[in-house]
Amino acid sequence: MKDQPHSSKTTPLFRHAWLAFARRLCSKIEEIIPGNMEPLSYVLGHDSDELNRLTRQHLMIKPFTNKLIHDSGLLDSRRVLEVGCGFGDVTLMLHDLLDQASSITAVDREQKAVVAASTRLKEMGVSNVNFLHAEPSCIEFEEQFDAVFGRYVLLFQPDAGAWLRRLARHVRPGGLMVFHEPDLQSLRSFPVVPSYEKCSHWVVQTFDGAGTPVVMVDKMHKAFIDAGLDEPQMRLQTFIGGVKTSESWINALCELANSMSDSIEKYGYATADDLEMPRLYERIIQEMKERQSVVIGRTEVGAWCRL
Repeated sequence: MKDQPHSSKTTPLFRHAWLAFARRLCSKIEEIIPGNMEPLSYVLGHDSDELNRLTRQHLMIKPFTNKLIHDSGLLDSRRVLEVGCGFGDVTLMLHDLLDQASSITAVDREQKAVVAASTRLKEMGVSNVNFLHAEPSCIEFEEQFDAVFGRYVLLFQPDAGAWLRRLARHVRPGGLMVFHEPDLQSLRSFPVVPSYEKCSHWVVQTFDGAGTPVVMVDKMHKAFIDAGLDEPQMRLQTFIGGVKTSESWINALCELANSMSDSIEKYGYATADDLEMPRLYERIIQEMKERQSVVIGRTEVGAWCRL
């Protein structure tokens, strides 16, 4: 009797079992040799001004987040874990998009953000969200989730692959890992707008100085692979336009620089006078008008895969 040729294909059941075993093995290894789970320096703060800035930012990037949620298939999920919920903007968005029978667990390691988000949604009558103050990669849950979603959180992880691997144990076989991150390597103008270029440089250099990478296209893909997950599907979208069509992005950039002002000044990149709003915004707009310039802004990057 002839031996049957070996097939390199595996069944979905075998693959899910192997992934589950690999995740358990990685978790055991990390118990002995833990990955660096300490967050990178967070240069933006959590005061009321910053939380309000995040809400204005949310309105600008909401269309991309919405499309990412739809494209990834997350809307079919009944149990969703949101990591890094912040002020609750994405939490509220998920609440509005998901089926009424769905439940959301929103986690953030900053207590001020959790309290603010919980109070905000409670006042709006939202009842299917459970807020937790914890490090999402370390907390334990009784049941697994259908999906994990995070926005603007991977860039603050010193070892994003290890962090994703630990999060993956919270997701059932066939479930989703979905992330939306910023990438600042695209910032530029033509003809050159001096104040825009300076402001962009201040922001990028300050993130670099804090050890926070801003080239997330590369980091996201690598994080999924390093976590032992499948190669992610990815999307990106960039802000681009002249004076009238890029005002919201220019304002967002200036507000970001203003929010980072203490760190920008500490590193010696600019003075308080350079960062003063609304003069910074007005200088950029005036220079764009004089030069009839176009600016390219931050790139929004999405990535997801199934377990």
